[in-house]
Amino acid sequence: KRQLILPEHIIGNDAFIAQISFVCGSSNFRAKIINQYGFTNEELFVHLSKGYSNIGRILKDSIVLITKRNFENKGDIITLYNDTDIQLLKYKNLIPSDFNTIPSTSINNTSINNTSFDNNIFDDVIIESSTAGIDIDTI
Repeated sequence: KRQLILPEHIIGNDAFIAQISFVCGSSNFRAKIINQYGFTNEELFVHLSKGYSNIGRILKDSIVLITKRNFENKGDIITLYNDTDIQLLKYKNLIPSDFNTIPSTSINNTSINNTSFDNNIFDDVIIESSTAGIDIDTI
């Protein structure tokens, strides 16, 4: 099983779910912040540090967890969400249930766009207790 990190698990209020809008190269991206209602008006320049390069390949339209830097209008990518994670984000009402990622993929023959799904697709996911908190400075 693998651990799913949600914005509420990050210490401070500077963690957000975002969609990659542009791949700049050299581990730099533009990301649009998403909440339960859809896209906000905020788009950030974000960076994937070398320590996180093993999280997978980040492409345009990928869904990621980012943290905003307090000292500038930039951020850092913490994790890349896969299709199962995105379904769970929808289930927990962290992103809109009708939110589409492009290209649309499927999980166990269940369409991403289908909001009625079998909860056993989350069996491989451990959700960190929100009381513990994760300090990104220690990662």
